[in-house]
Amino acid sequence: MSVSASERSAALRRRSALPEDDFYTPTDADALRMENELLAFEVEFLRARYADHEHAIAEARREAEERAERKVRRRVRQARADLRRKLKEAKSQDARAMDPVRKARLERAERDLILLLERLSRSPVGPLLRLKPSFRELERRYLRT
Repeated sequence: MSVSASERSAALRRRSALPEDDFYTPTDADALRMENELLAFEVEFLRARYADHEHAIAEARREAEERAERKVRRRVRQARADLRRKLKEAKSQDARAMDPVRKARLERAERDLILLLERLSRSPVGPLLRLKPSFRELERRYLRT
C-alpha cells in the first residue's frame, strides 16, 4: 500500500502534537546563549583589531627610532669627517708655517727618542718597563710595535 507524501506529513504532525501555525520561539536560555556567542565573537574581533592597532603603533615607533638612529649616525659620520678635514688642514698649515730650523731640531729629537726607546726595549729592564702603560704607549707611538 502506497502512502502519499501529504498523508505522511499529516501523520508526523499528529505524532509530534505541534500545531501547524505554531513556530519555534526561543526561550530565555536560548536567547542568552545566542547573545553570549555574539559577544564572544565581538570580543575576538575587537581583540584582533586592537592587536593589529598595537602592532601598527609598535611598527611605526620602531621605524621612527630607526630613522632617528640613522640620522644620528649620519651626523656623527659628518662630524668625524669635518674634524679629520680640519685636523689635516691645521697640520698642513702648521707644517707650512713652521720654521725650518725648528722643524729640523724636532725631527732630530724624535730620532733620538726612537733610538733611546729601542735601546731600553732591548735592555734587561725592557720587560719591567713594559709593565707601565705609558712606556707601552711610547713604544706603540714611536716604534710601531
